[in-house]
Parts: sequence; C-alpha cells; structure tokens
Amino acid sequence: MHEDRTRGGIYALSAFMCWGLFPLYFKAVAAVPALEMLSHRALWVLVSIWPVILILGWSKRIRAVFLDRRAIRFIFWSAMLLTVNWLIFIWAIASGYVLQSSLGYYINPLVNVVLGVAFLGERLKWVQWSAVGLACCGVGVMIFVLGEIPWIALSLAVTFGIYGLLRKQAPVDAMTGLFVETLLVSPLALCYLVWLWAEGSAVVTVDSGSLLYLVIASGVVTAAPLILFTAGARRLPLSVLGLFQYIVPTGHFMLAVFIFGEPFTQWHLVSFGLIWAALALYTVDTLRRRNTEVTQQEDSA
Repeated sequence: MHEDRTRGGIYALSAFMCWGLFPLYFKAVAAVPALEMLSHRALWVLVSIWPVILILGWSKRIRAVFLDRRAIRFIFWSAMLLTVNWLIFIWAIASGYVLQSSLGYYINPLVNVVLGVAFLGERLKWVQWSAVGLACCGVGVMIFVLGEIPWIALSLAVTFGIYGLLRKQAPVDAMTGLFVETLLVSPLALCYLVWLWAEGSAVVTVDSGSLLYLVIASGVVTAAPLILFTAGARRLPLSVLGLFQYIVPTGHFMLAVFIFGEPFTQWHLVSFGLIWAALALYTVDTLRRRNTEVTQQEDSA
C-alpha cells in the first residue's frame, strides 16, 4: 500500500510538473499562429492517445461514450470549452501573458467553488466565502489599482471551471474523455489545416524543419502528463491531488517572472498575495473538513 502511494505520488508530481512547464513548450512554438497550433495540437493528441487506448483495450469505452446520449452531449460541450481554453492559453503564452495564465489557474479552484454553488446547489461556510472574497479583492487590485482587466486569467479560470463541471456530469475517465473530445474536434481542425495548406498560408509545412517536429510533439506533450496523472490519481487520495494542483500555476508564475521577465510590481505582489491567502484559507479548510469526515467514518466503523 505504501509503495503504491509512493508510486502514485511520483506519477502525479511528474504530471503537475510537466503542466507547470507548459509555457516553455508553447514559447518554443510561438511562431505558429494560435489557431493553427490549436488545430495541430488536437490532431496530434488524437494520434498520440489512440495507441494507448488500443494497448489498454479501451475501445469499448469509446463506443460506450458514443452510445450514451447523455454522456456524449456533455462531452461535446466539454470539447468546445476545452478548445476555447486551449486557444486562449496558446495565444496568451505566445503573446507574453504567462503571468495571467498563472493567475487564472490559481483562481480556478475558487471559481469551481462558485460554480458548485450556482449549478450544483452546494452550500459554502463562512471560511469558503472568505476565501472567495479575498480572491475577488486580489482581482480587484489588478483592475482598479493597476488598471489591468485580467481577462485572460478570468477566461482560463471560467472555461476550465465550466469544463470540469460538465465532465463531472459525464461518467468518463480523463483519458477516454480527452480522446473523444479531440475526436469530435479533429474534423474541424483537419479542415482548417487543409485550407491553410491550400491557401499557402500555413506556417507549419513539411519544409518547416525542427518547427514541424516540435509541433508534432504537441501530442505527446499533452498526452504524457495526462497518462501520468491518471496513474497517480488511482493511487492517491483526492486531498493530496488537490495540493499538487498548485504546482501548475506556481510553475507558470516562476517562469513568467524569472525566465520570461514579465513585469511584476509591488501591486502585482499585493494582488497575488491576496489570492495566495485565499487559496491557503480554502486549502486548510478543505483538509480540515476531510480529516473530520475520515475520523467520523473510522469512529462509526
């Protein structure tokens, strides 16, 4: 059991670290327009995951999703949201907004809390409301003091939050879901790329050299962390995975400030500080409640 959890921790940590380093990859392919890069990513993810699906014998799972009208409806809309999220993210990294990407994924857990109240009828305690309030103050500092509307951060947080909400409604595992999502999007992606090639306006062609290979690698770059995450999630409790998720925006933050040299003033620090305080409050309360639930279950047993 201990060995299994250790292995799960290594898998999950590796996945979140890969996601945290994503801006390095998308900076490397920044010469490719966002919509063209998005289309390539969808197609190459599909190509990368297909062999894994075959090896694991999950073809039946794919068919089951298409035969379940409720599941495929939710997966269709989640595919649309994921596409928008990917497009914003790719454009943001290429355009020098890695810090906003970091902010978006920091506030995403709190956006999930608000969505749970709005759509799932969940009730929040004062601690959770305080966390949401602190995050709002952090965003407010950015808007009213710095004069920046962090639309990229908010768009990433909201699209990914609603994406997660939709995926909760469809009983489909992460890898199968991503495969079906990219399968649904791939015809449009392929048509767009064929149109670019026919027009002669495609940036990525067979003569693109190393750029072509980098773009093809987007499939593995996207699929590999997901496979690692799936392996880790099977072996770890949700509370541990919840803590690991902050590795991603922290990685983006470190890259934005220390590698890409994006502006980070004292007011940015105040804004991020309020959001970090909100996350700390939310995380401590979540862990406390889960520990209480575990203790109650052990006592009742």
